[in-house]
Amino acid sequence: MQTIQAGRYTAAWLVLALTALTTLGACSPSSDTQTVGGKVDATIEKADDKMEAAKNEMQQGAAQAGQAASDAMTSAAQTTGDAVQATLEAASDTAITVAIKGSLAADDDLKVLDISVSTDQGRAVLSGTAPDARARDRAGQMAIAVSGVVSVDNQLVVTAK
Repeated sequence: MQTIQAGRYTAAWLVLALTALTTLGACSPSSDTQTVGGKVDATIEKADDKMEAAKNEMQQGAAQAGQAASDAMTSAAQTTGDAVQATLEAASDTAITVAIKGSLAADDDLKVLDISVSTDQGRAVLSGTAPDARARDRAGQMAIAVSGVVSVDNQLVVTAK
């Protein structure tokens, strides 16, 4: 009979132990059930996300830097183009002035006159004195005939003898 009672005590202890384990298992926090491998995987995933975000920021920064460089190059090209255009216009104006002076110097009636010539963007200005209206008009006609002249402002003053 002792064996039956001992078996009952053992069975009772076994049921009590299983009940305690089940109860304690149900009380454990569910957030702590993640395994070490799961925690490592989550950390790796977070690192991958941060690396992807950094990569995107770098690409955006590179694109902005590229656009800024392109804008600077366009601006420099425009400035250079403007400077070249201004230089060509100045050279062209100088060539026009020289051509007008050469034309006036080749005319027997006008070569003795003191006529100043200036040119700006193809617009010639004649200044000084002329002995008569015919000489004044002739100087204006000769100036307008020079290639590149777009207009002549004939400011020659007729002086009576």
